[in-house]
Amino acid sequence: MKKHPSATVLVTVRNSKNTIKQCIESLLKLDYPNKKIYFIDAFSTDGTYEILKNFRNRIILERLGGNPSVAYNHALKKIKTSYVALTDGDCLVKRNWLKMLSSLRIR
Repeated sequence: MKKHPSATVLVTVRNSKNTIKQCIESLLKLDYPNKKIYFIDAFSTDGTYEILKNFRNRIILERLGGNPSVAYNHALKKIKTSYVALTDGDCLVKRNWLKMLSSLRIR
């Protein structure tokens, strides 16, 4: 069995109430055994954070003010996995998305 390096999926989000639940569900279905899912909410005012809190036992969740760059820099200082994959709160990923990304070789 092929061992997969550790990976974190990082999602920054603000006011994505209409799409966030489907995004989370697609990430939780990823066919990748060694993963963490990390959401940073930029103080949403539309109920996004409340939806995210319902998944707290399966994701890492923080709130942080600022733009996505601030959130990325904050998270990258904390993340200790081999890979970091970025997506947005309005995206749905395919089950093999993380496996495909981790198999890419950048020269």
